[in-house]
Parts: sequence; C-alpha cells; structure tokens
Amino acid sequence: MAQTIFLALSFYLAVRSSKDDKDRQRIDHLYTHLEIYQKNREILAKHPKLISNLKRTPTKRKPVTDEEYYFVQQTIFQLYITFEAIEAGHLSNSSGLQRDIQSYFNLSIPKAVWKEAKKFHEEDFVDYVEEVLSTVEN
Repeated sequence: MAQTIFLALSFYLAVRSSKDDKDRQRIDHLYTHLEIYQKNREILAKHPKLISNLKRTPTKRKPVTDEEYYFVQQTIFQLYITFEAIEAGHLSNSSGLQRDIQSYFNLSIPKAVWKEAKKFHEEDFVDYVEEVLSTVEN
C-alpha cells in the first residue's frame, strides 16, 4: 500500500514538474518574442522611412534595397521562430497572429522578399505561411 502511495505521489510530481517546464518554456518564448519585437521597434525608430518604404512597389529602377531586404529577412526569421514554437506547443496559433502575417506580407516589399526567400526555408514553414496568406486571398 505504501509503495502504491509513493508511486502515485512520484507520478503526480513528475506530471507537475513537466507542466511547470512547459509553462516556463512558454514564458521563455514570449520573452524572446518581446526582445525581438523591441529590436525591430528600435530599428524602425532609427530608420523611420523604412516602414513607409515597405509599402512601395519595387521596380527595376528602384528595387528592394539591402536595408529593406535584411529587415524583412529578420522578420521572416522571427516568424520562423514563432512557427517552431507553435509546432512545439509553446505558443498558440492565434487568429491575431494570422492577421498580422497577412497584413505584413500584403505590403509590397515583404511580399517581394518572401517570394524570393521562401525557397531557402523548410517546406513545412513555407506551407504554413502560404496557407495563412491564401486565407486572405480567398
């Protein structure tokens, strides 16, 4: 009887510890996203024209600049981190996140960079982004 009680207690503590680890990982992911968001805001504060430039349509005479390209690449990488956290169960795939993705990639420069850069990303990540984007188009 005592063995059963100790076995049940150790199982409970293991489950509780696992839940605490998942909660801690979720909070760690949220802090990571906050730090990345703050860095992006700092970049935009230093380069205020960047956000309006992301709305312009790139042309042969005025293609995507290196600054624009690397900024968009940074946000795509942030999205990849978010995607991995969702896949691991550390973050939820909220409708707000999906609207944010749709809104961002609806801008001309991010759309152009994504079209070119997606071939360098993993298929499941590309499929996720394309699925989110297709829901706004239909």
